[in-house]
Amino acid sequence: MPAFGLVMEMLPVFTRRPLWGYRVAVGGMVGIGLLSFVVWQHHLFVSGLAPSLRPFYMFSTELISVPTGIIYLVALGTLWRARTRFTVPMLFIFGFFFNFLIGGFTGVFLSDVPSDFTLHASYFVQAHFHYTIMGGEVFALLAAIVYYLPKMTGRTMDTKLLRFQFWAVFITFNGTFISLISVGILGMPRRVISYAAYLQPLNISATVFAYGLGLSMALFLGILLWEVVIKQRVAARNPWESLGVEWQVPTPVPTFNFDRVPVAWSLPYDYDTGKPAADFGPAVPAFSGA
Repeated sequence: MPAFGLVMEMLPVFTRRPLWGYRVAVGGMVGIGLLSFVVWQHHLFVSGLAPSLRPFYMFSTELISVPTGIIYLVALGTLWRARTRFTVPMLFIFGFFFNFLIGGFTGVFLSDVPSDFTLHASYFVQAHFHYTIMGGEVFALLAAIVYYLPKMTGRTMDTKLLRFQFWAVFITFNGTFISLISVGILGMPRRVISYAAYLQPLNISATVFAYGLGLSMALFLGILLWEVVIKQRVAARNPWESLGVEWQVPTPVPTFNFDRVPVAWSLPYDYDTGKPAADFGPAVPAFSGA
């Protein structure tokens, strides 16, 4: 949910149009929040507790895919006929779309009791988990760091290095966990010290890509420290031409941002006006923060 919230906050900025179905997306997030009170029951599939309740456990697990899918479709619908700007945060958002889709597909097999009995405690489960948590949430978090860094620190990061880092982390992440999906389907359980010889090539592949993934994340940290602490490249006040109110205060944000309640000139997501991005003015009058 935090990842989807970040993505849906940044999408209108880079597509220059409002969210397709804003209220539907909000309803989907509420639905996920409510169903999360019971969806944990899929951990009881193989526990042996109350076997007669397994159909309900399966139903609650499969049901949460409905609001999740609705939010995903809202995000994809926003891209339709959009004037998309392929900035670094937008690249990470596209990576989020791709990774979360694979996480969703693999989750379908784990939400069904018969197939979960086969795949339980295998590397398939681990790979599915990482596709949703790292492939989804971490990619959205990386996009948000690049997006909000100018507002938080007044500094910006080198886009050429970040584009290289995006492709490095995207390729190595998928190489790592597609390999683990494969060994899981082939029957390799987790937490073992030995395995069949025919699984060796895929395990070597996962190991090599995993080291590359670690290096790519270290590269992101290195770029962040270099630009913010050492080089200190000054960022523009509103580098993304956002209509959000948070971009109308001084950068970095002072202790007291607005000296009076701001008067909005437009809605924060009102991009679909037919004007080019360069013509967008601030959402509120510029105030000198005290």
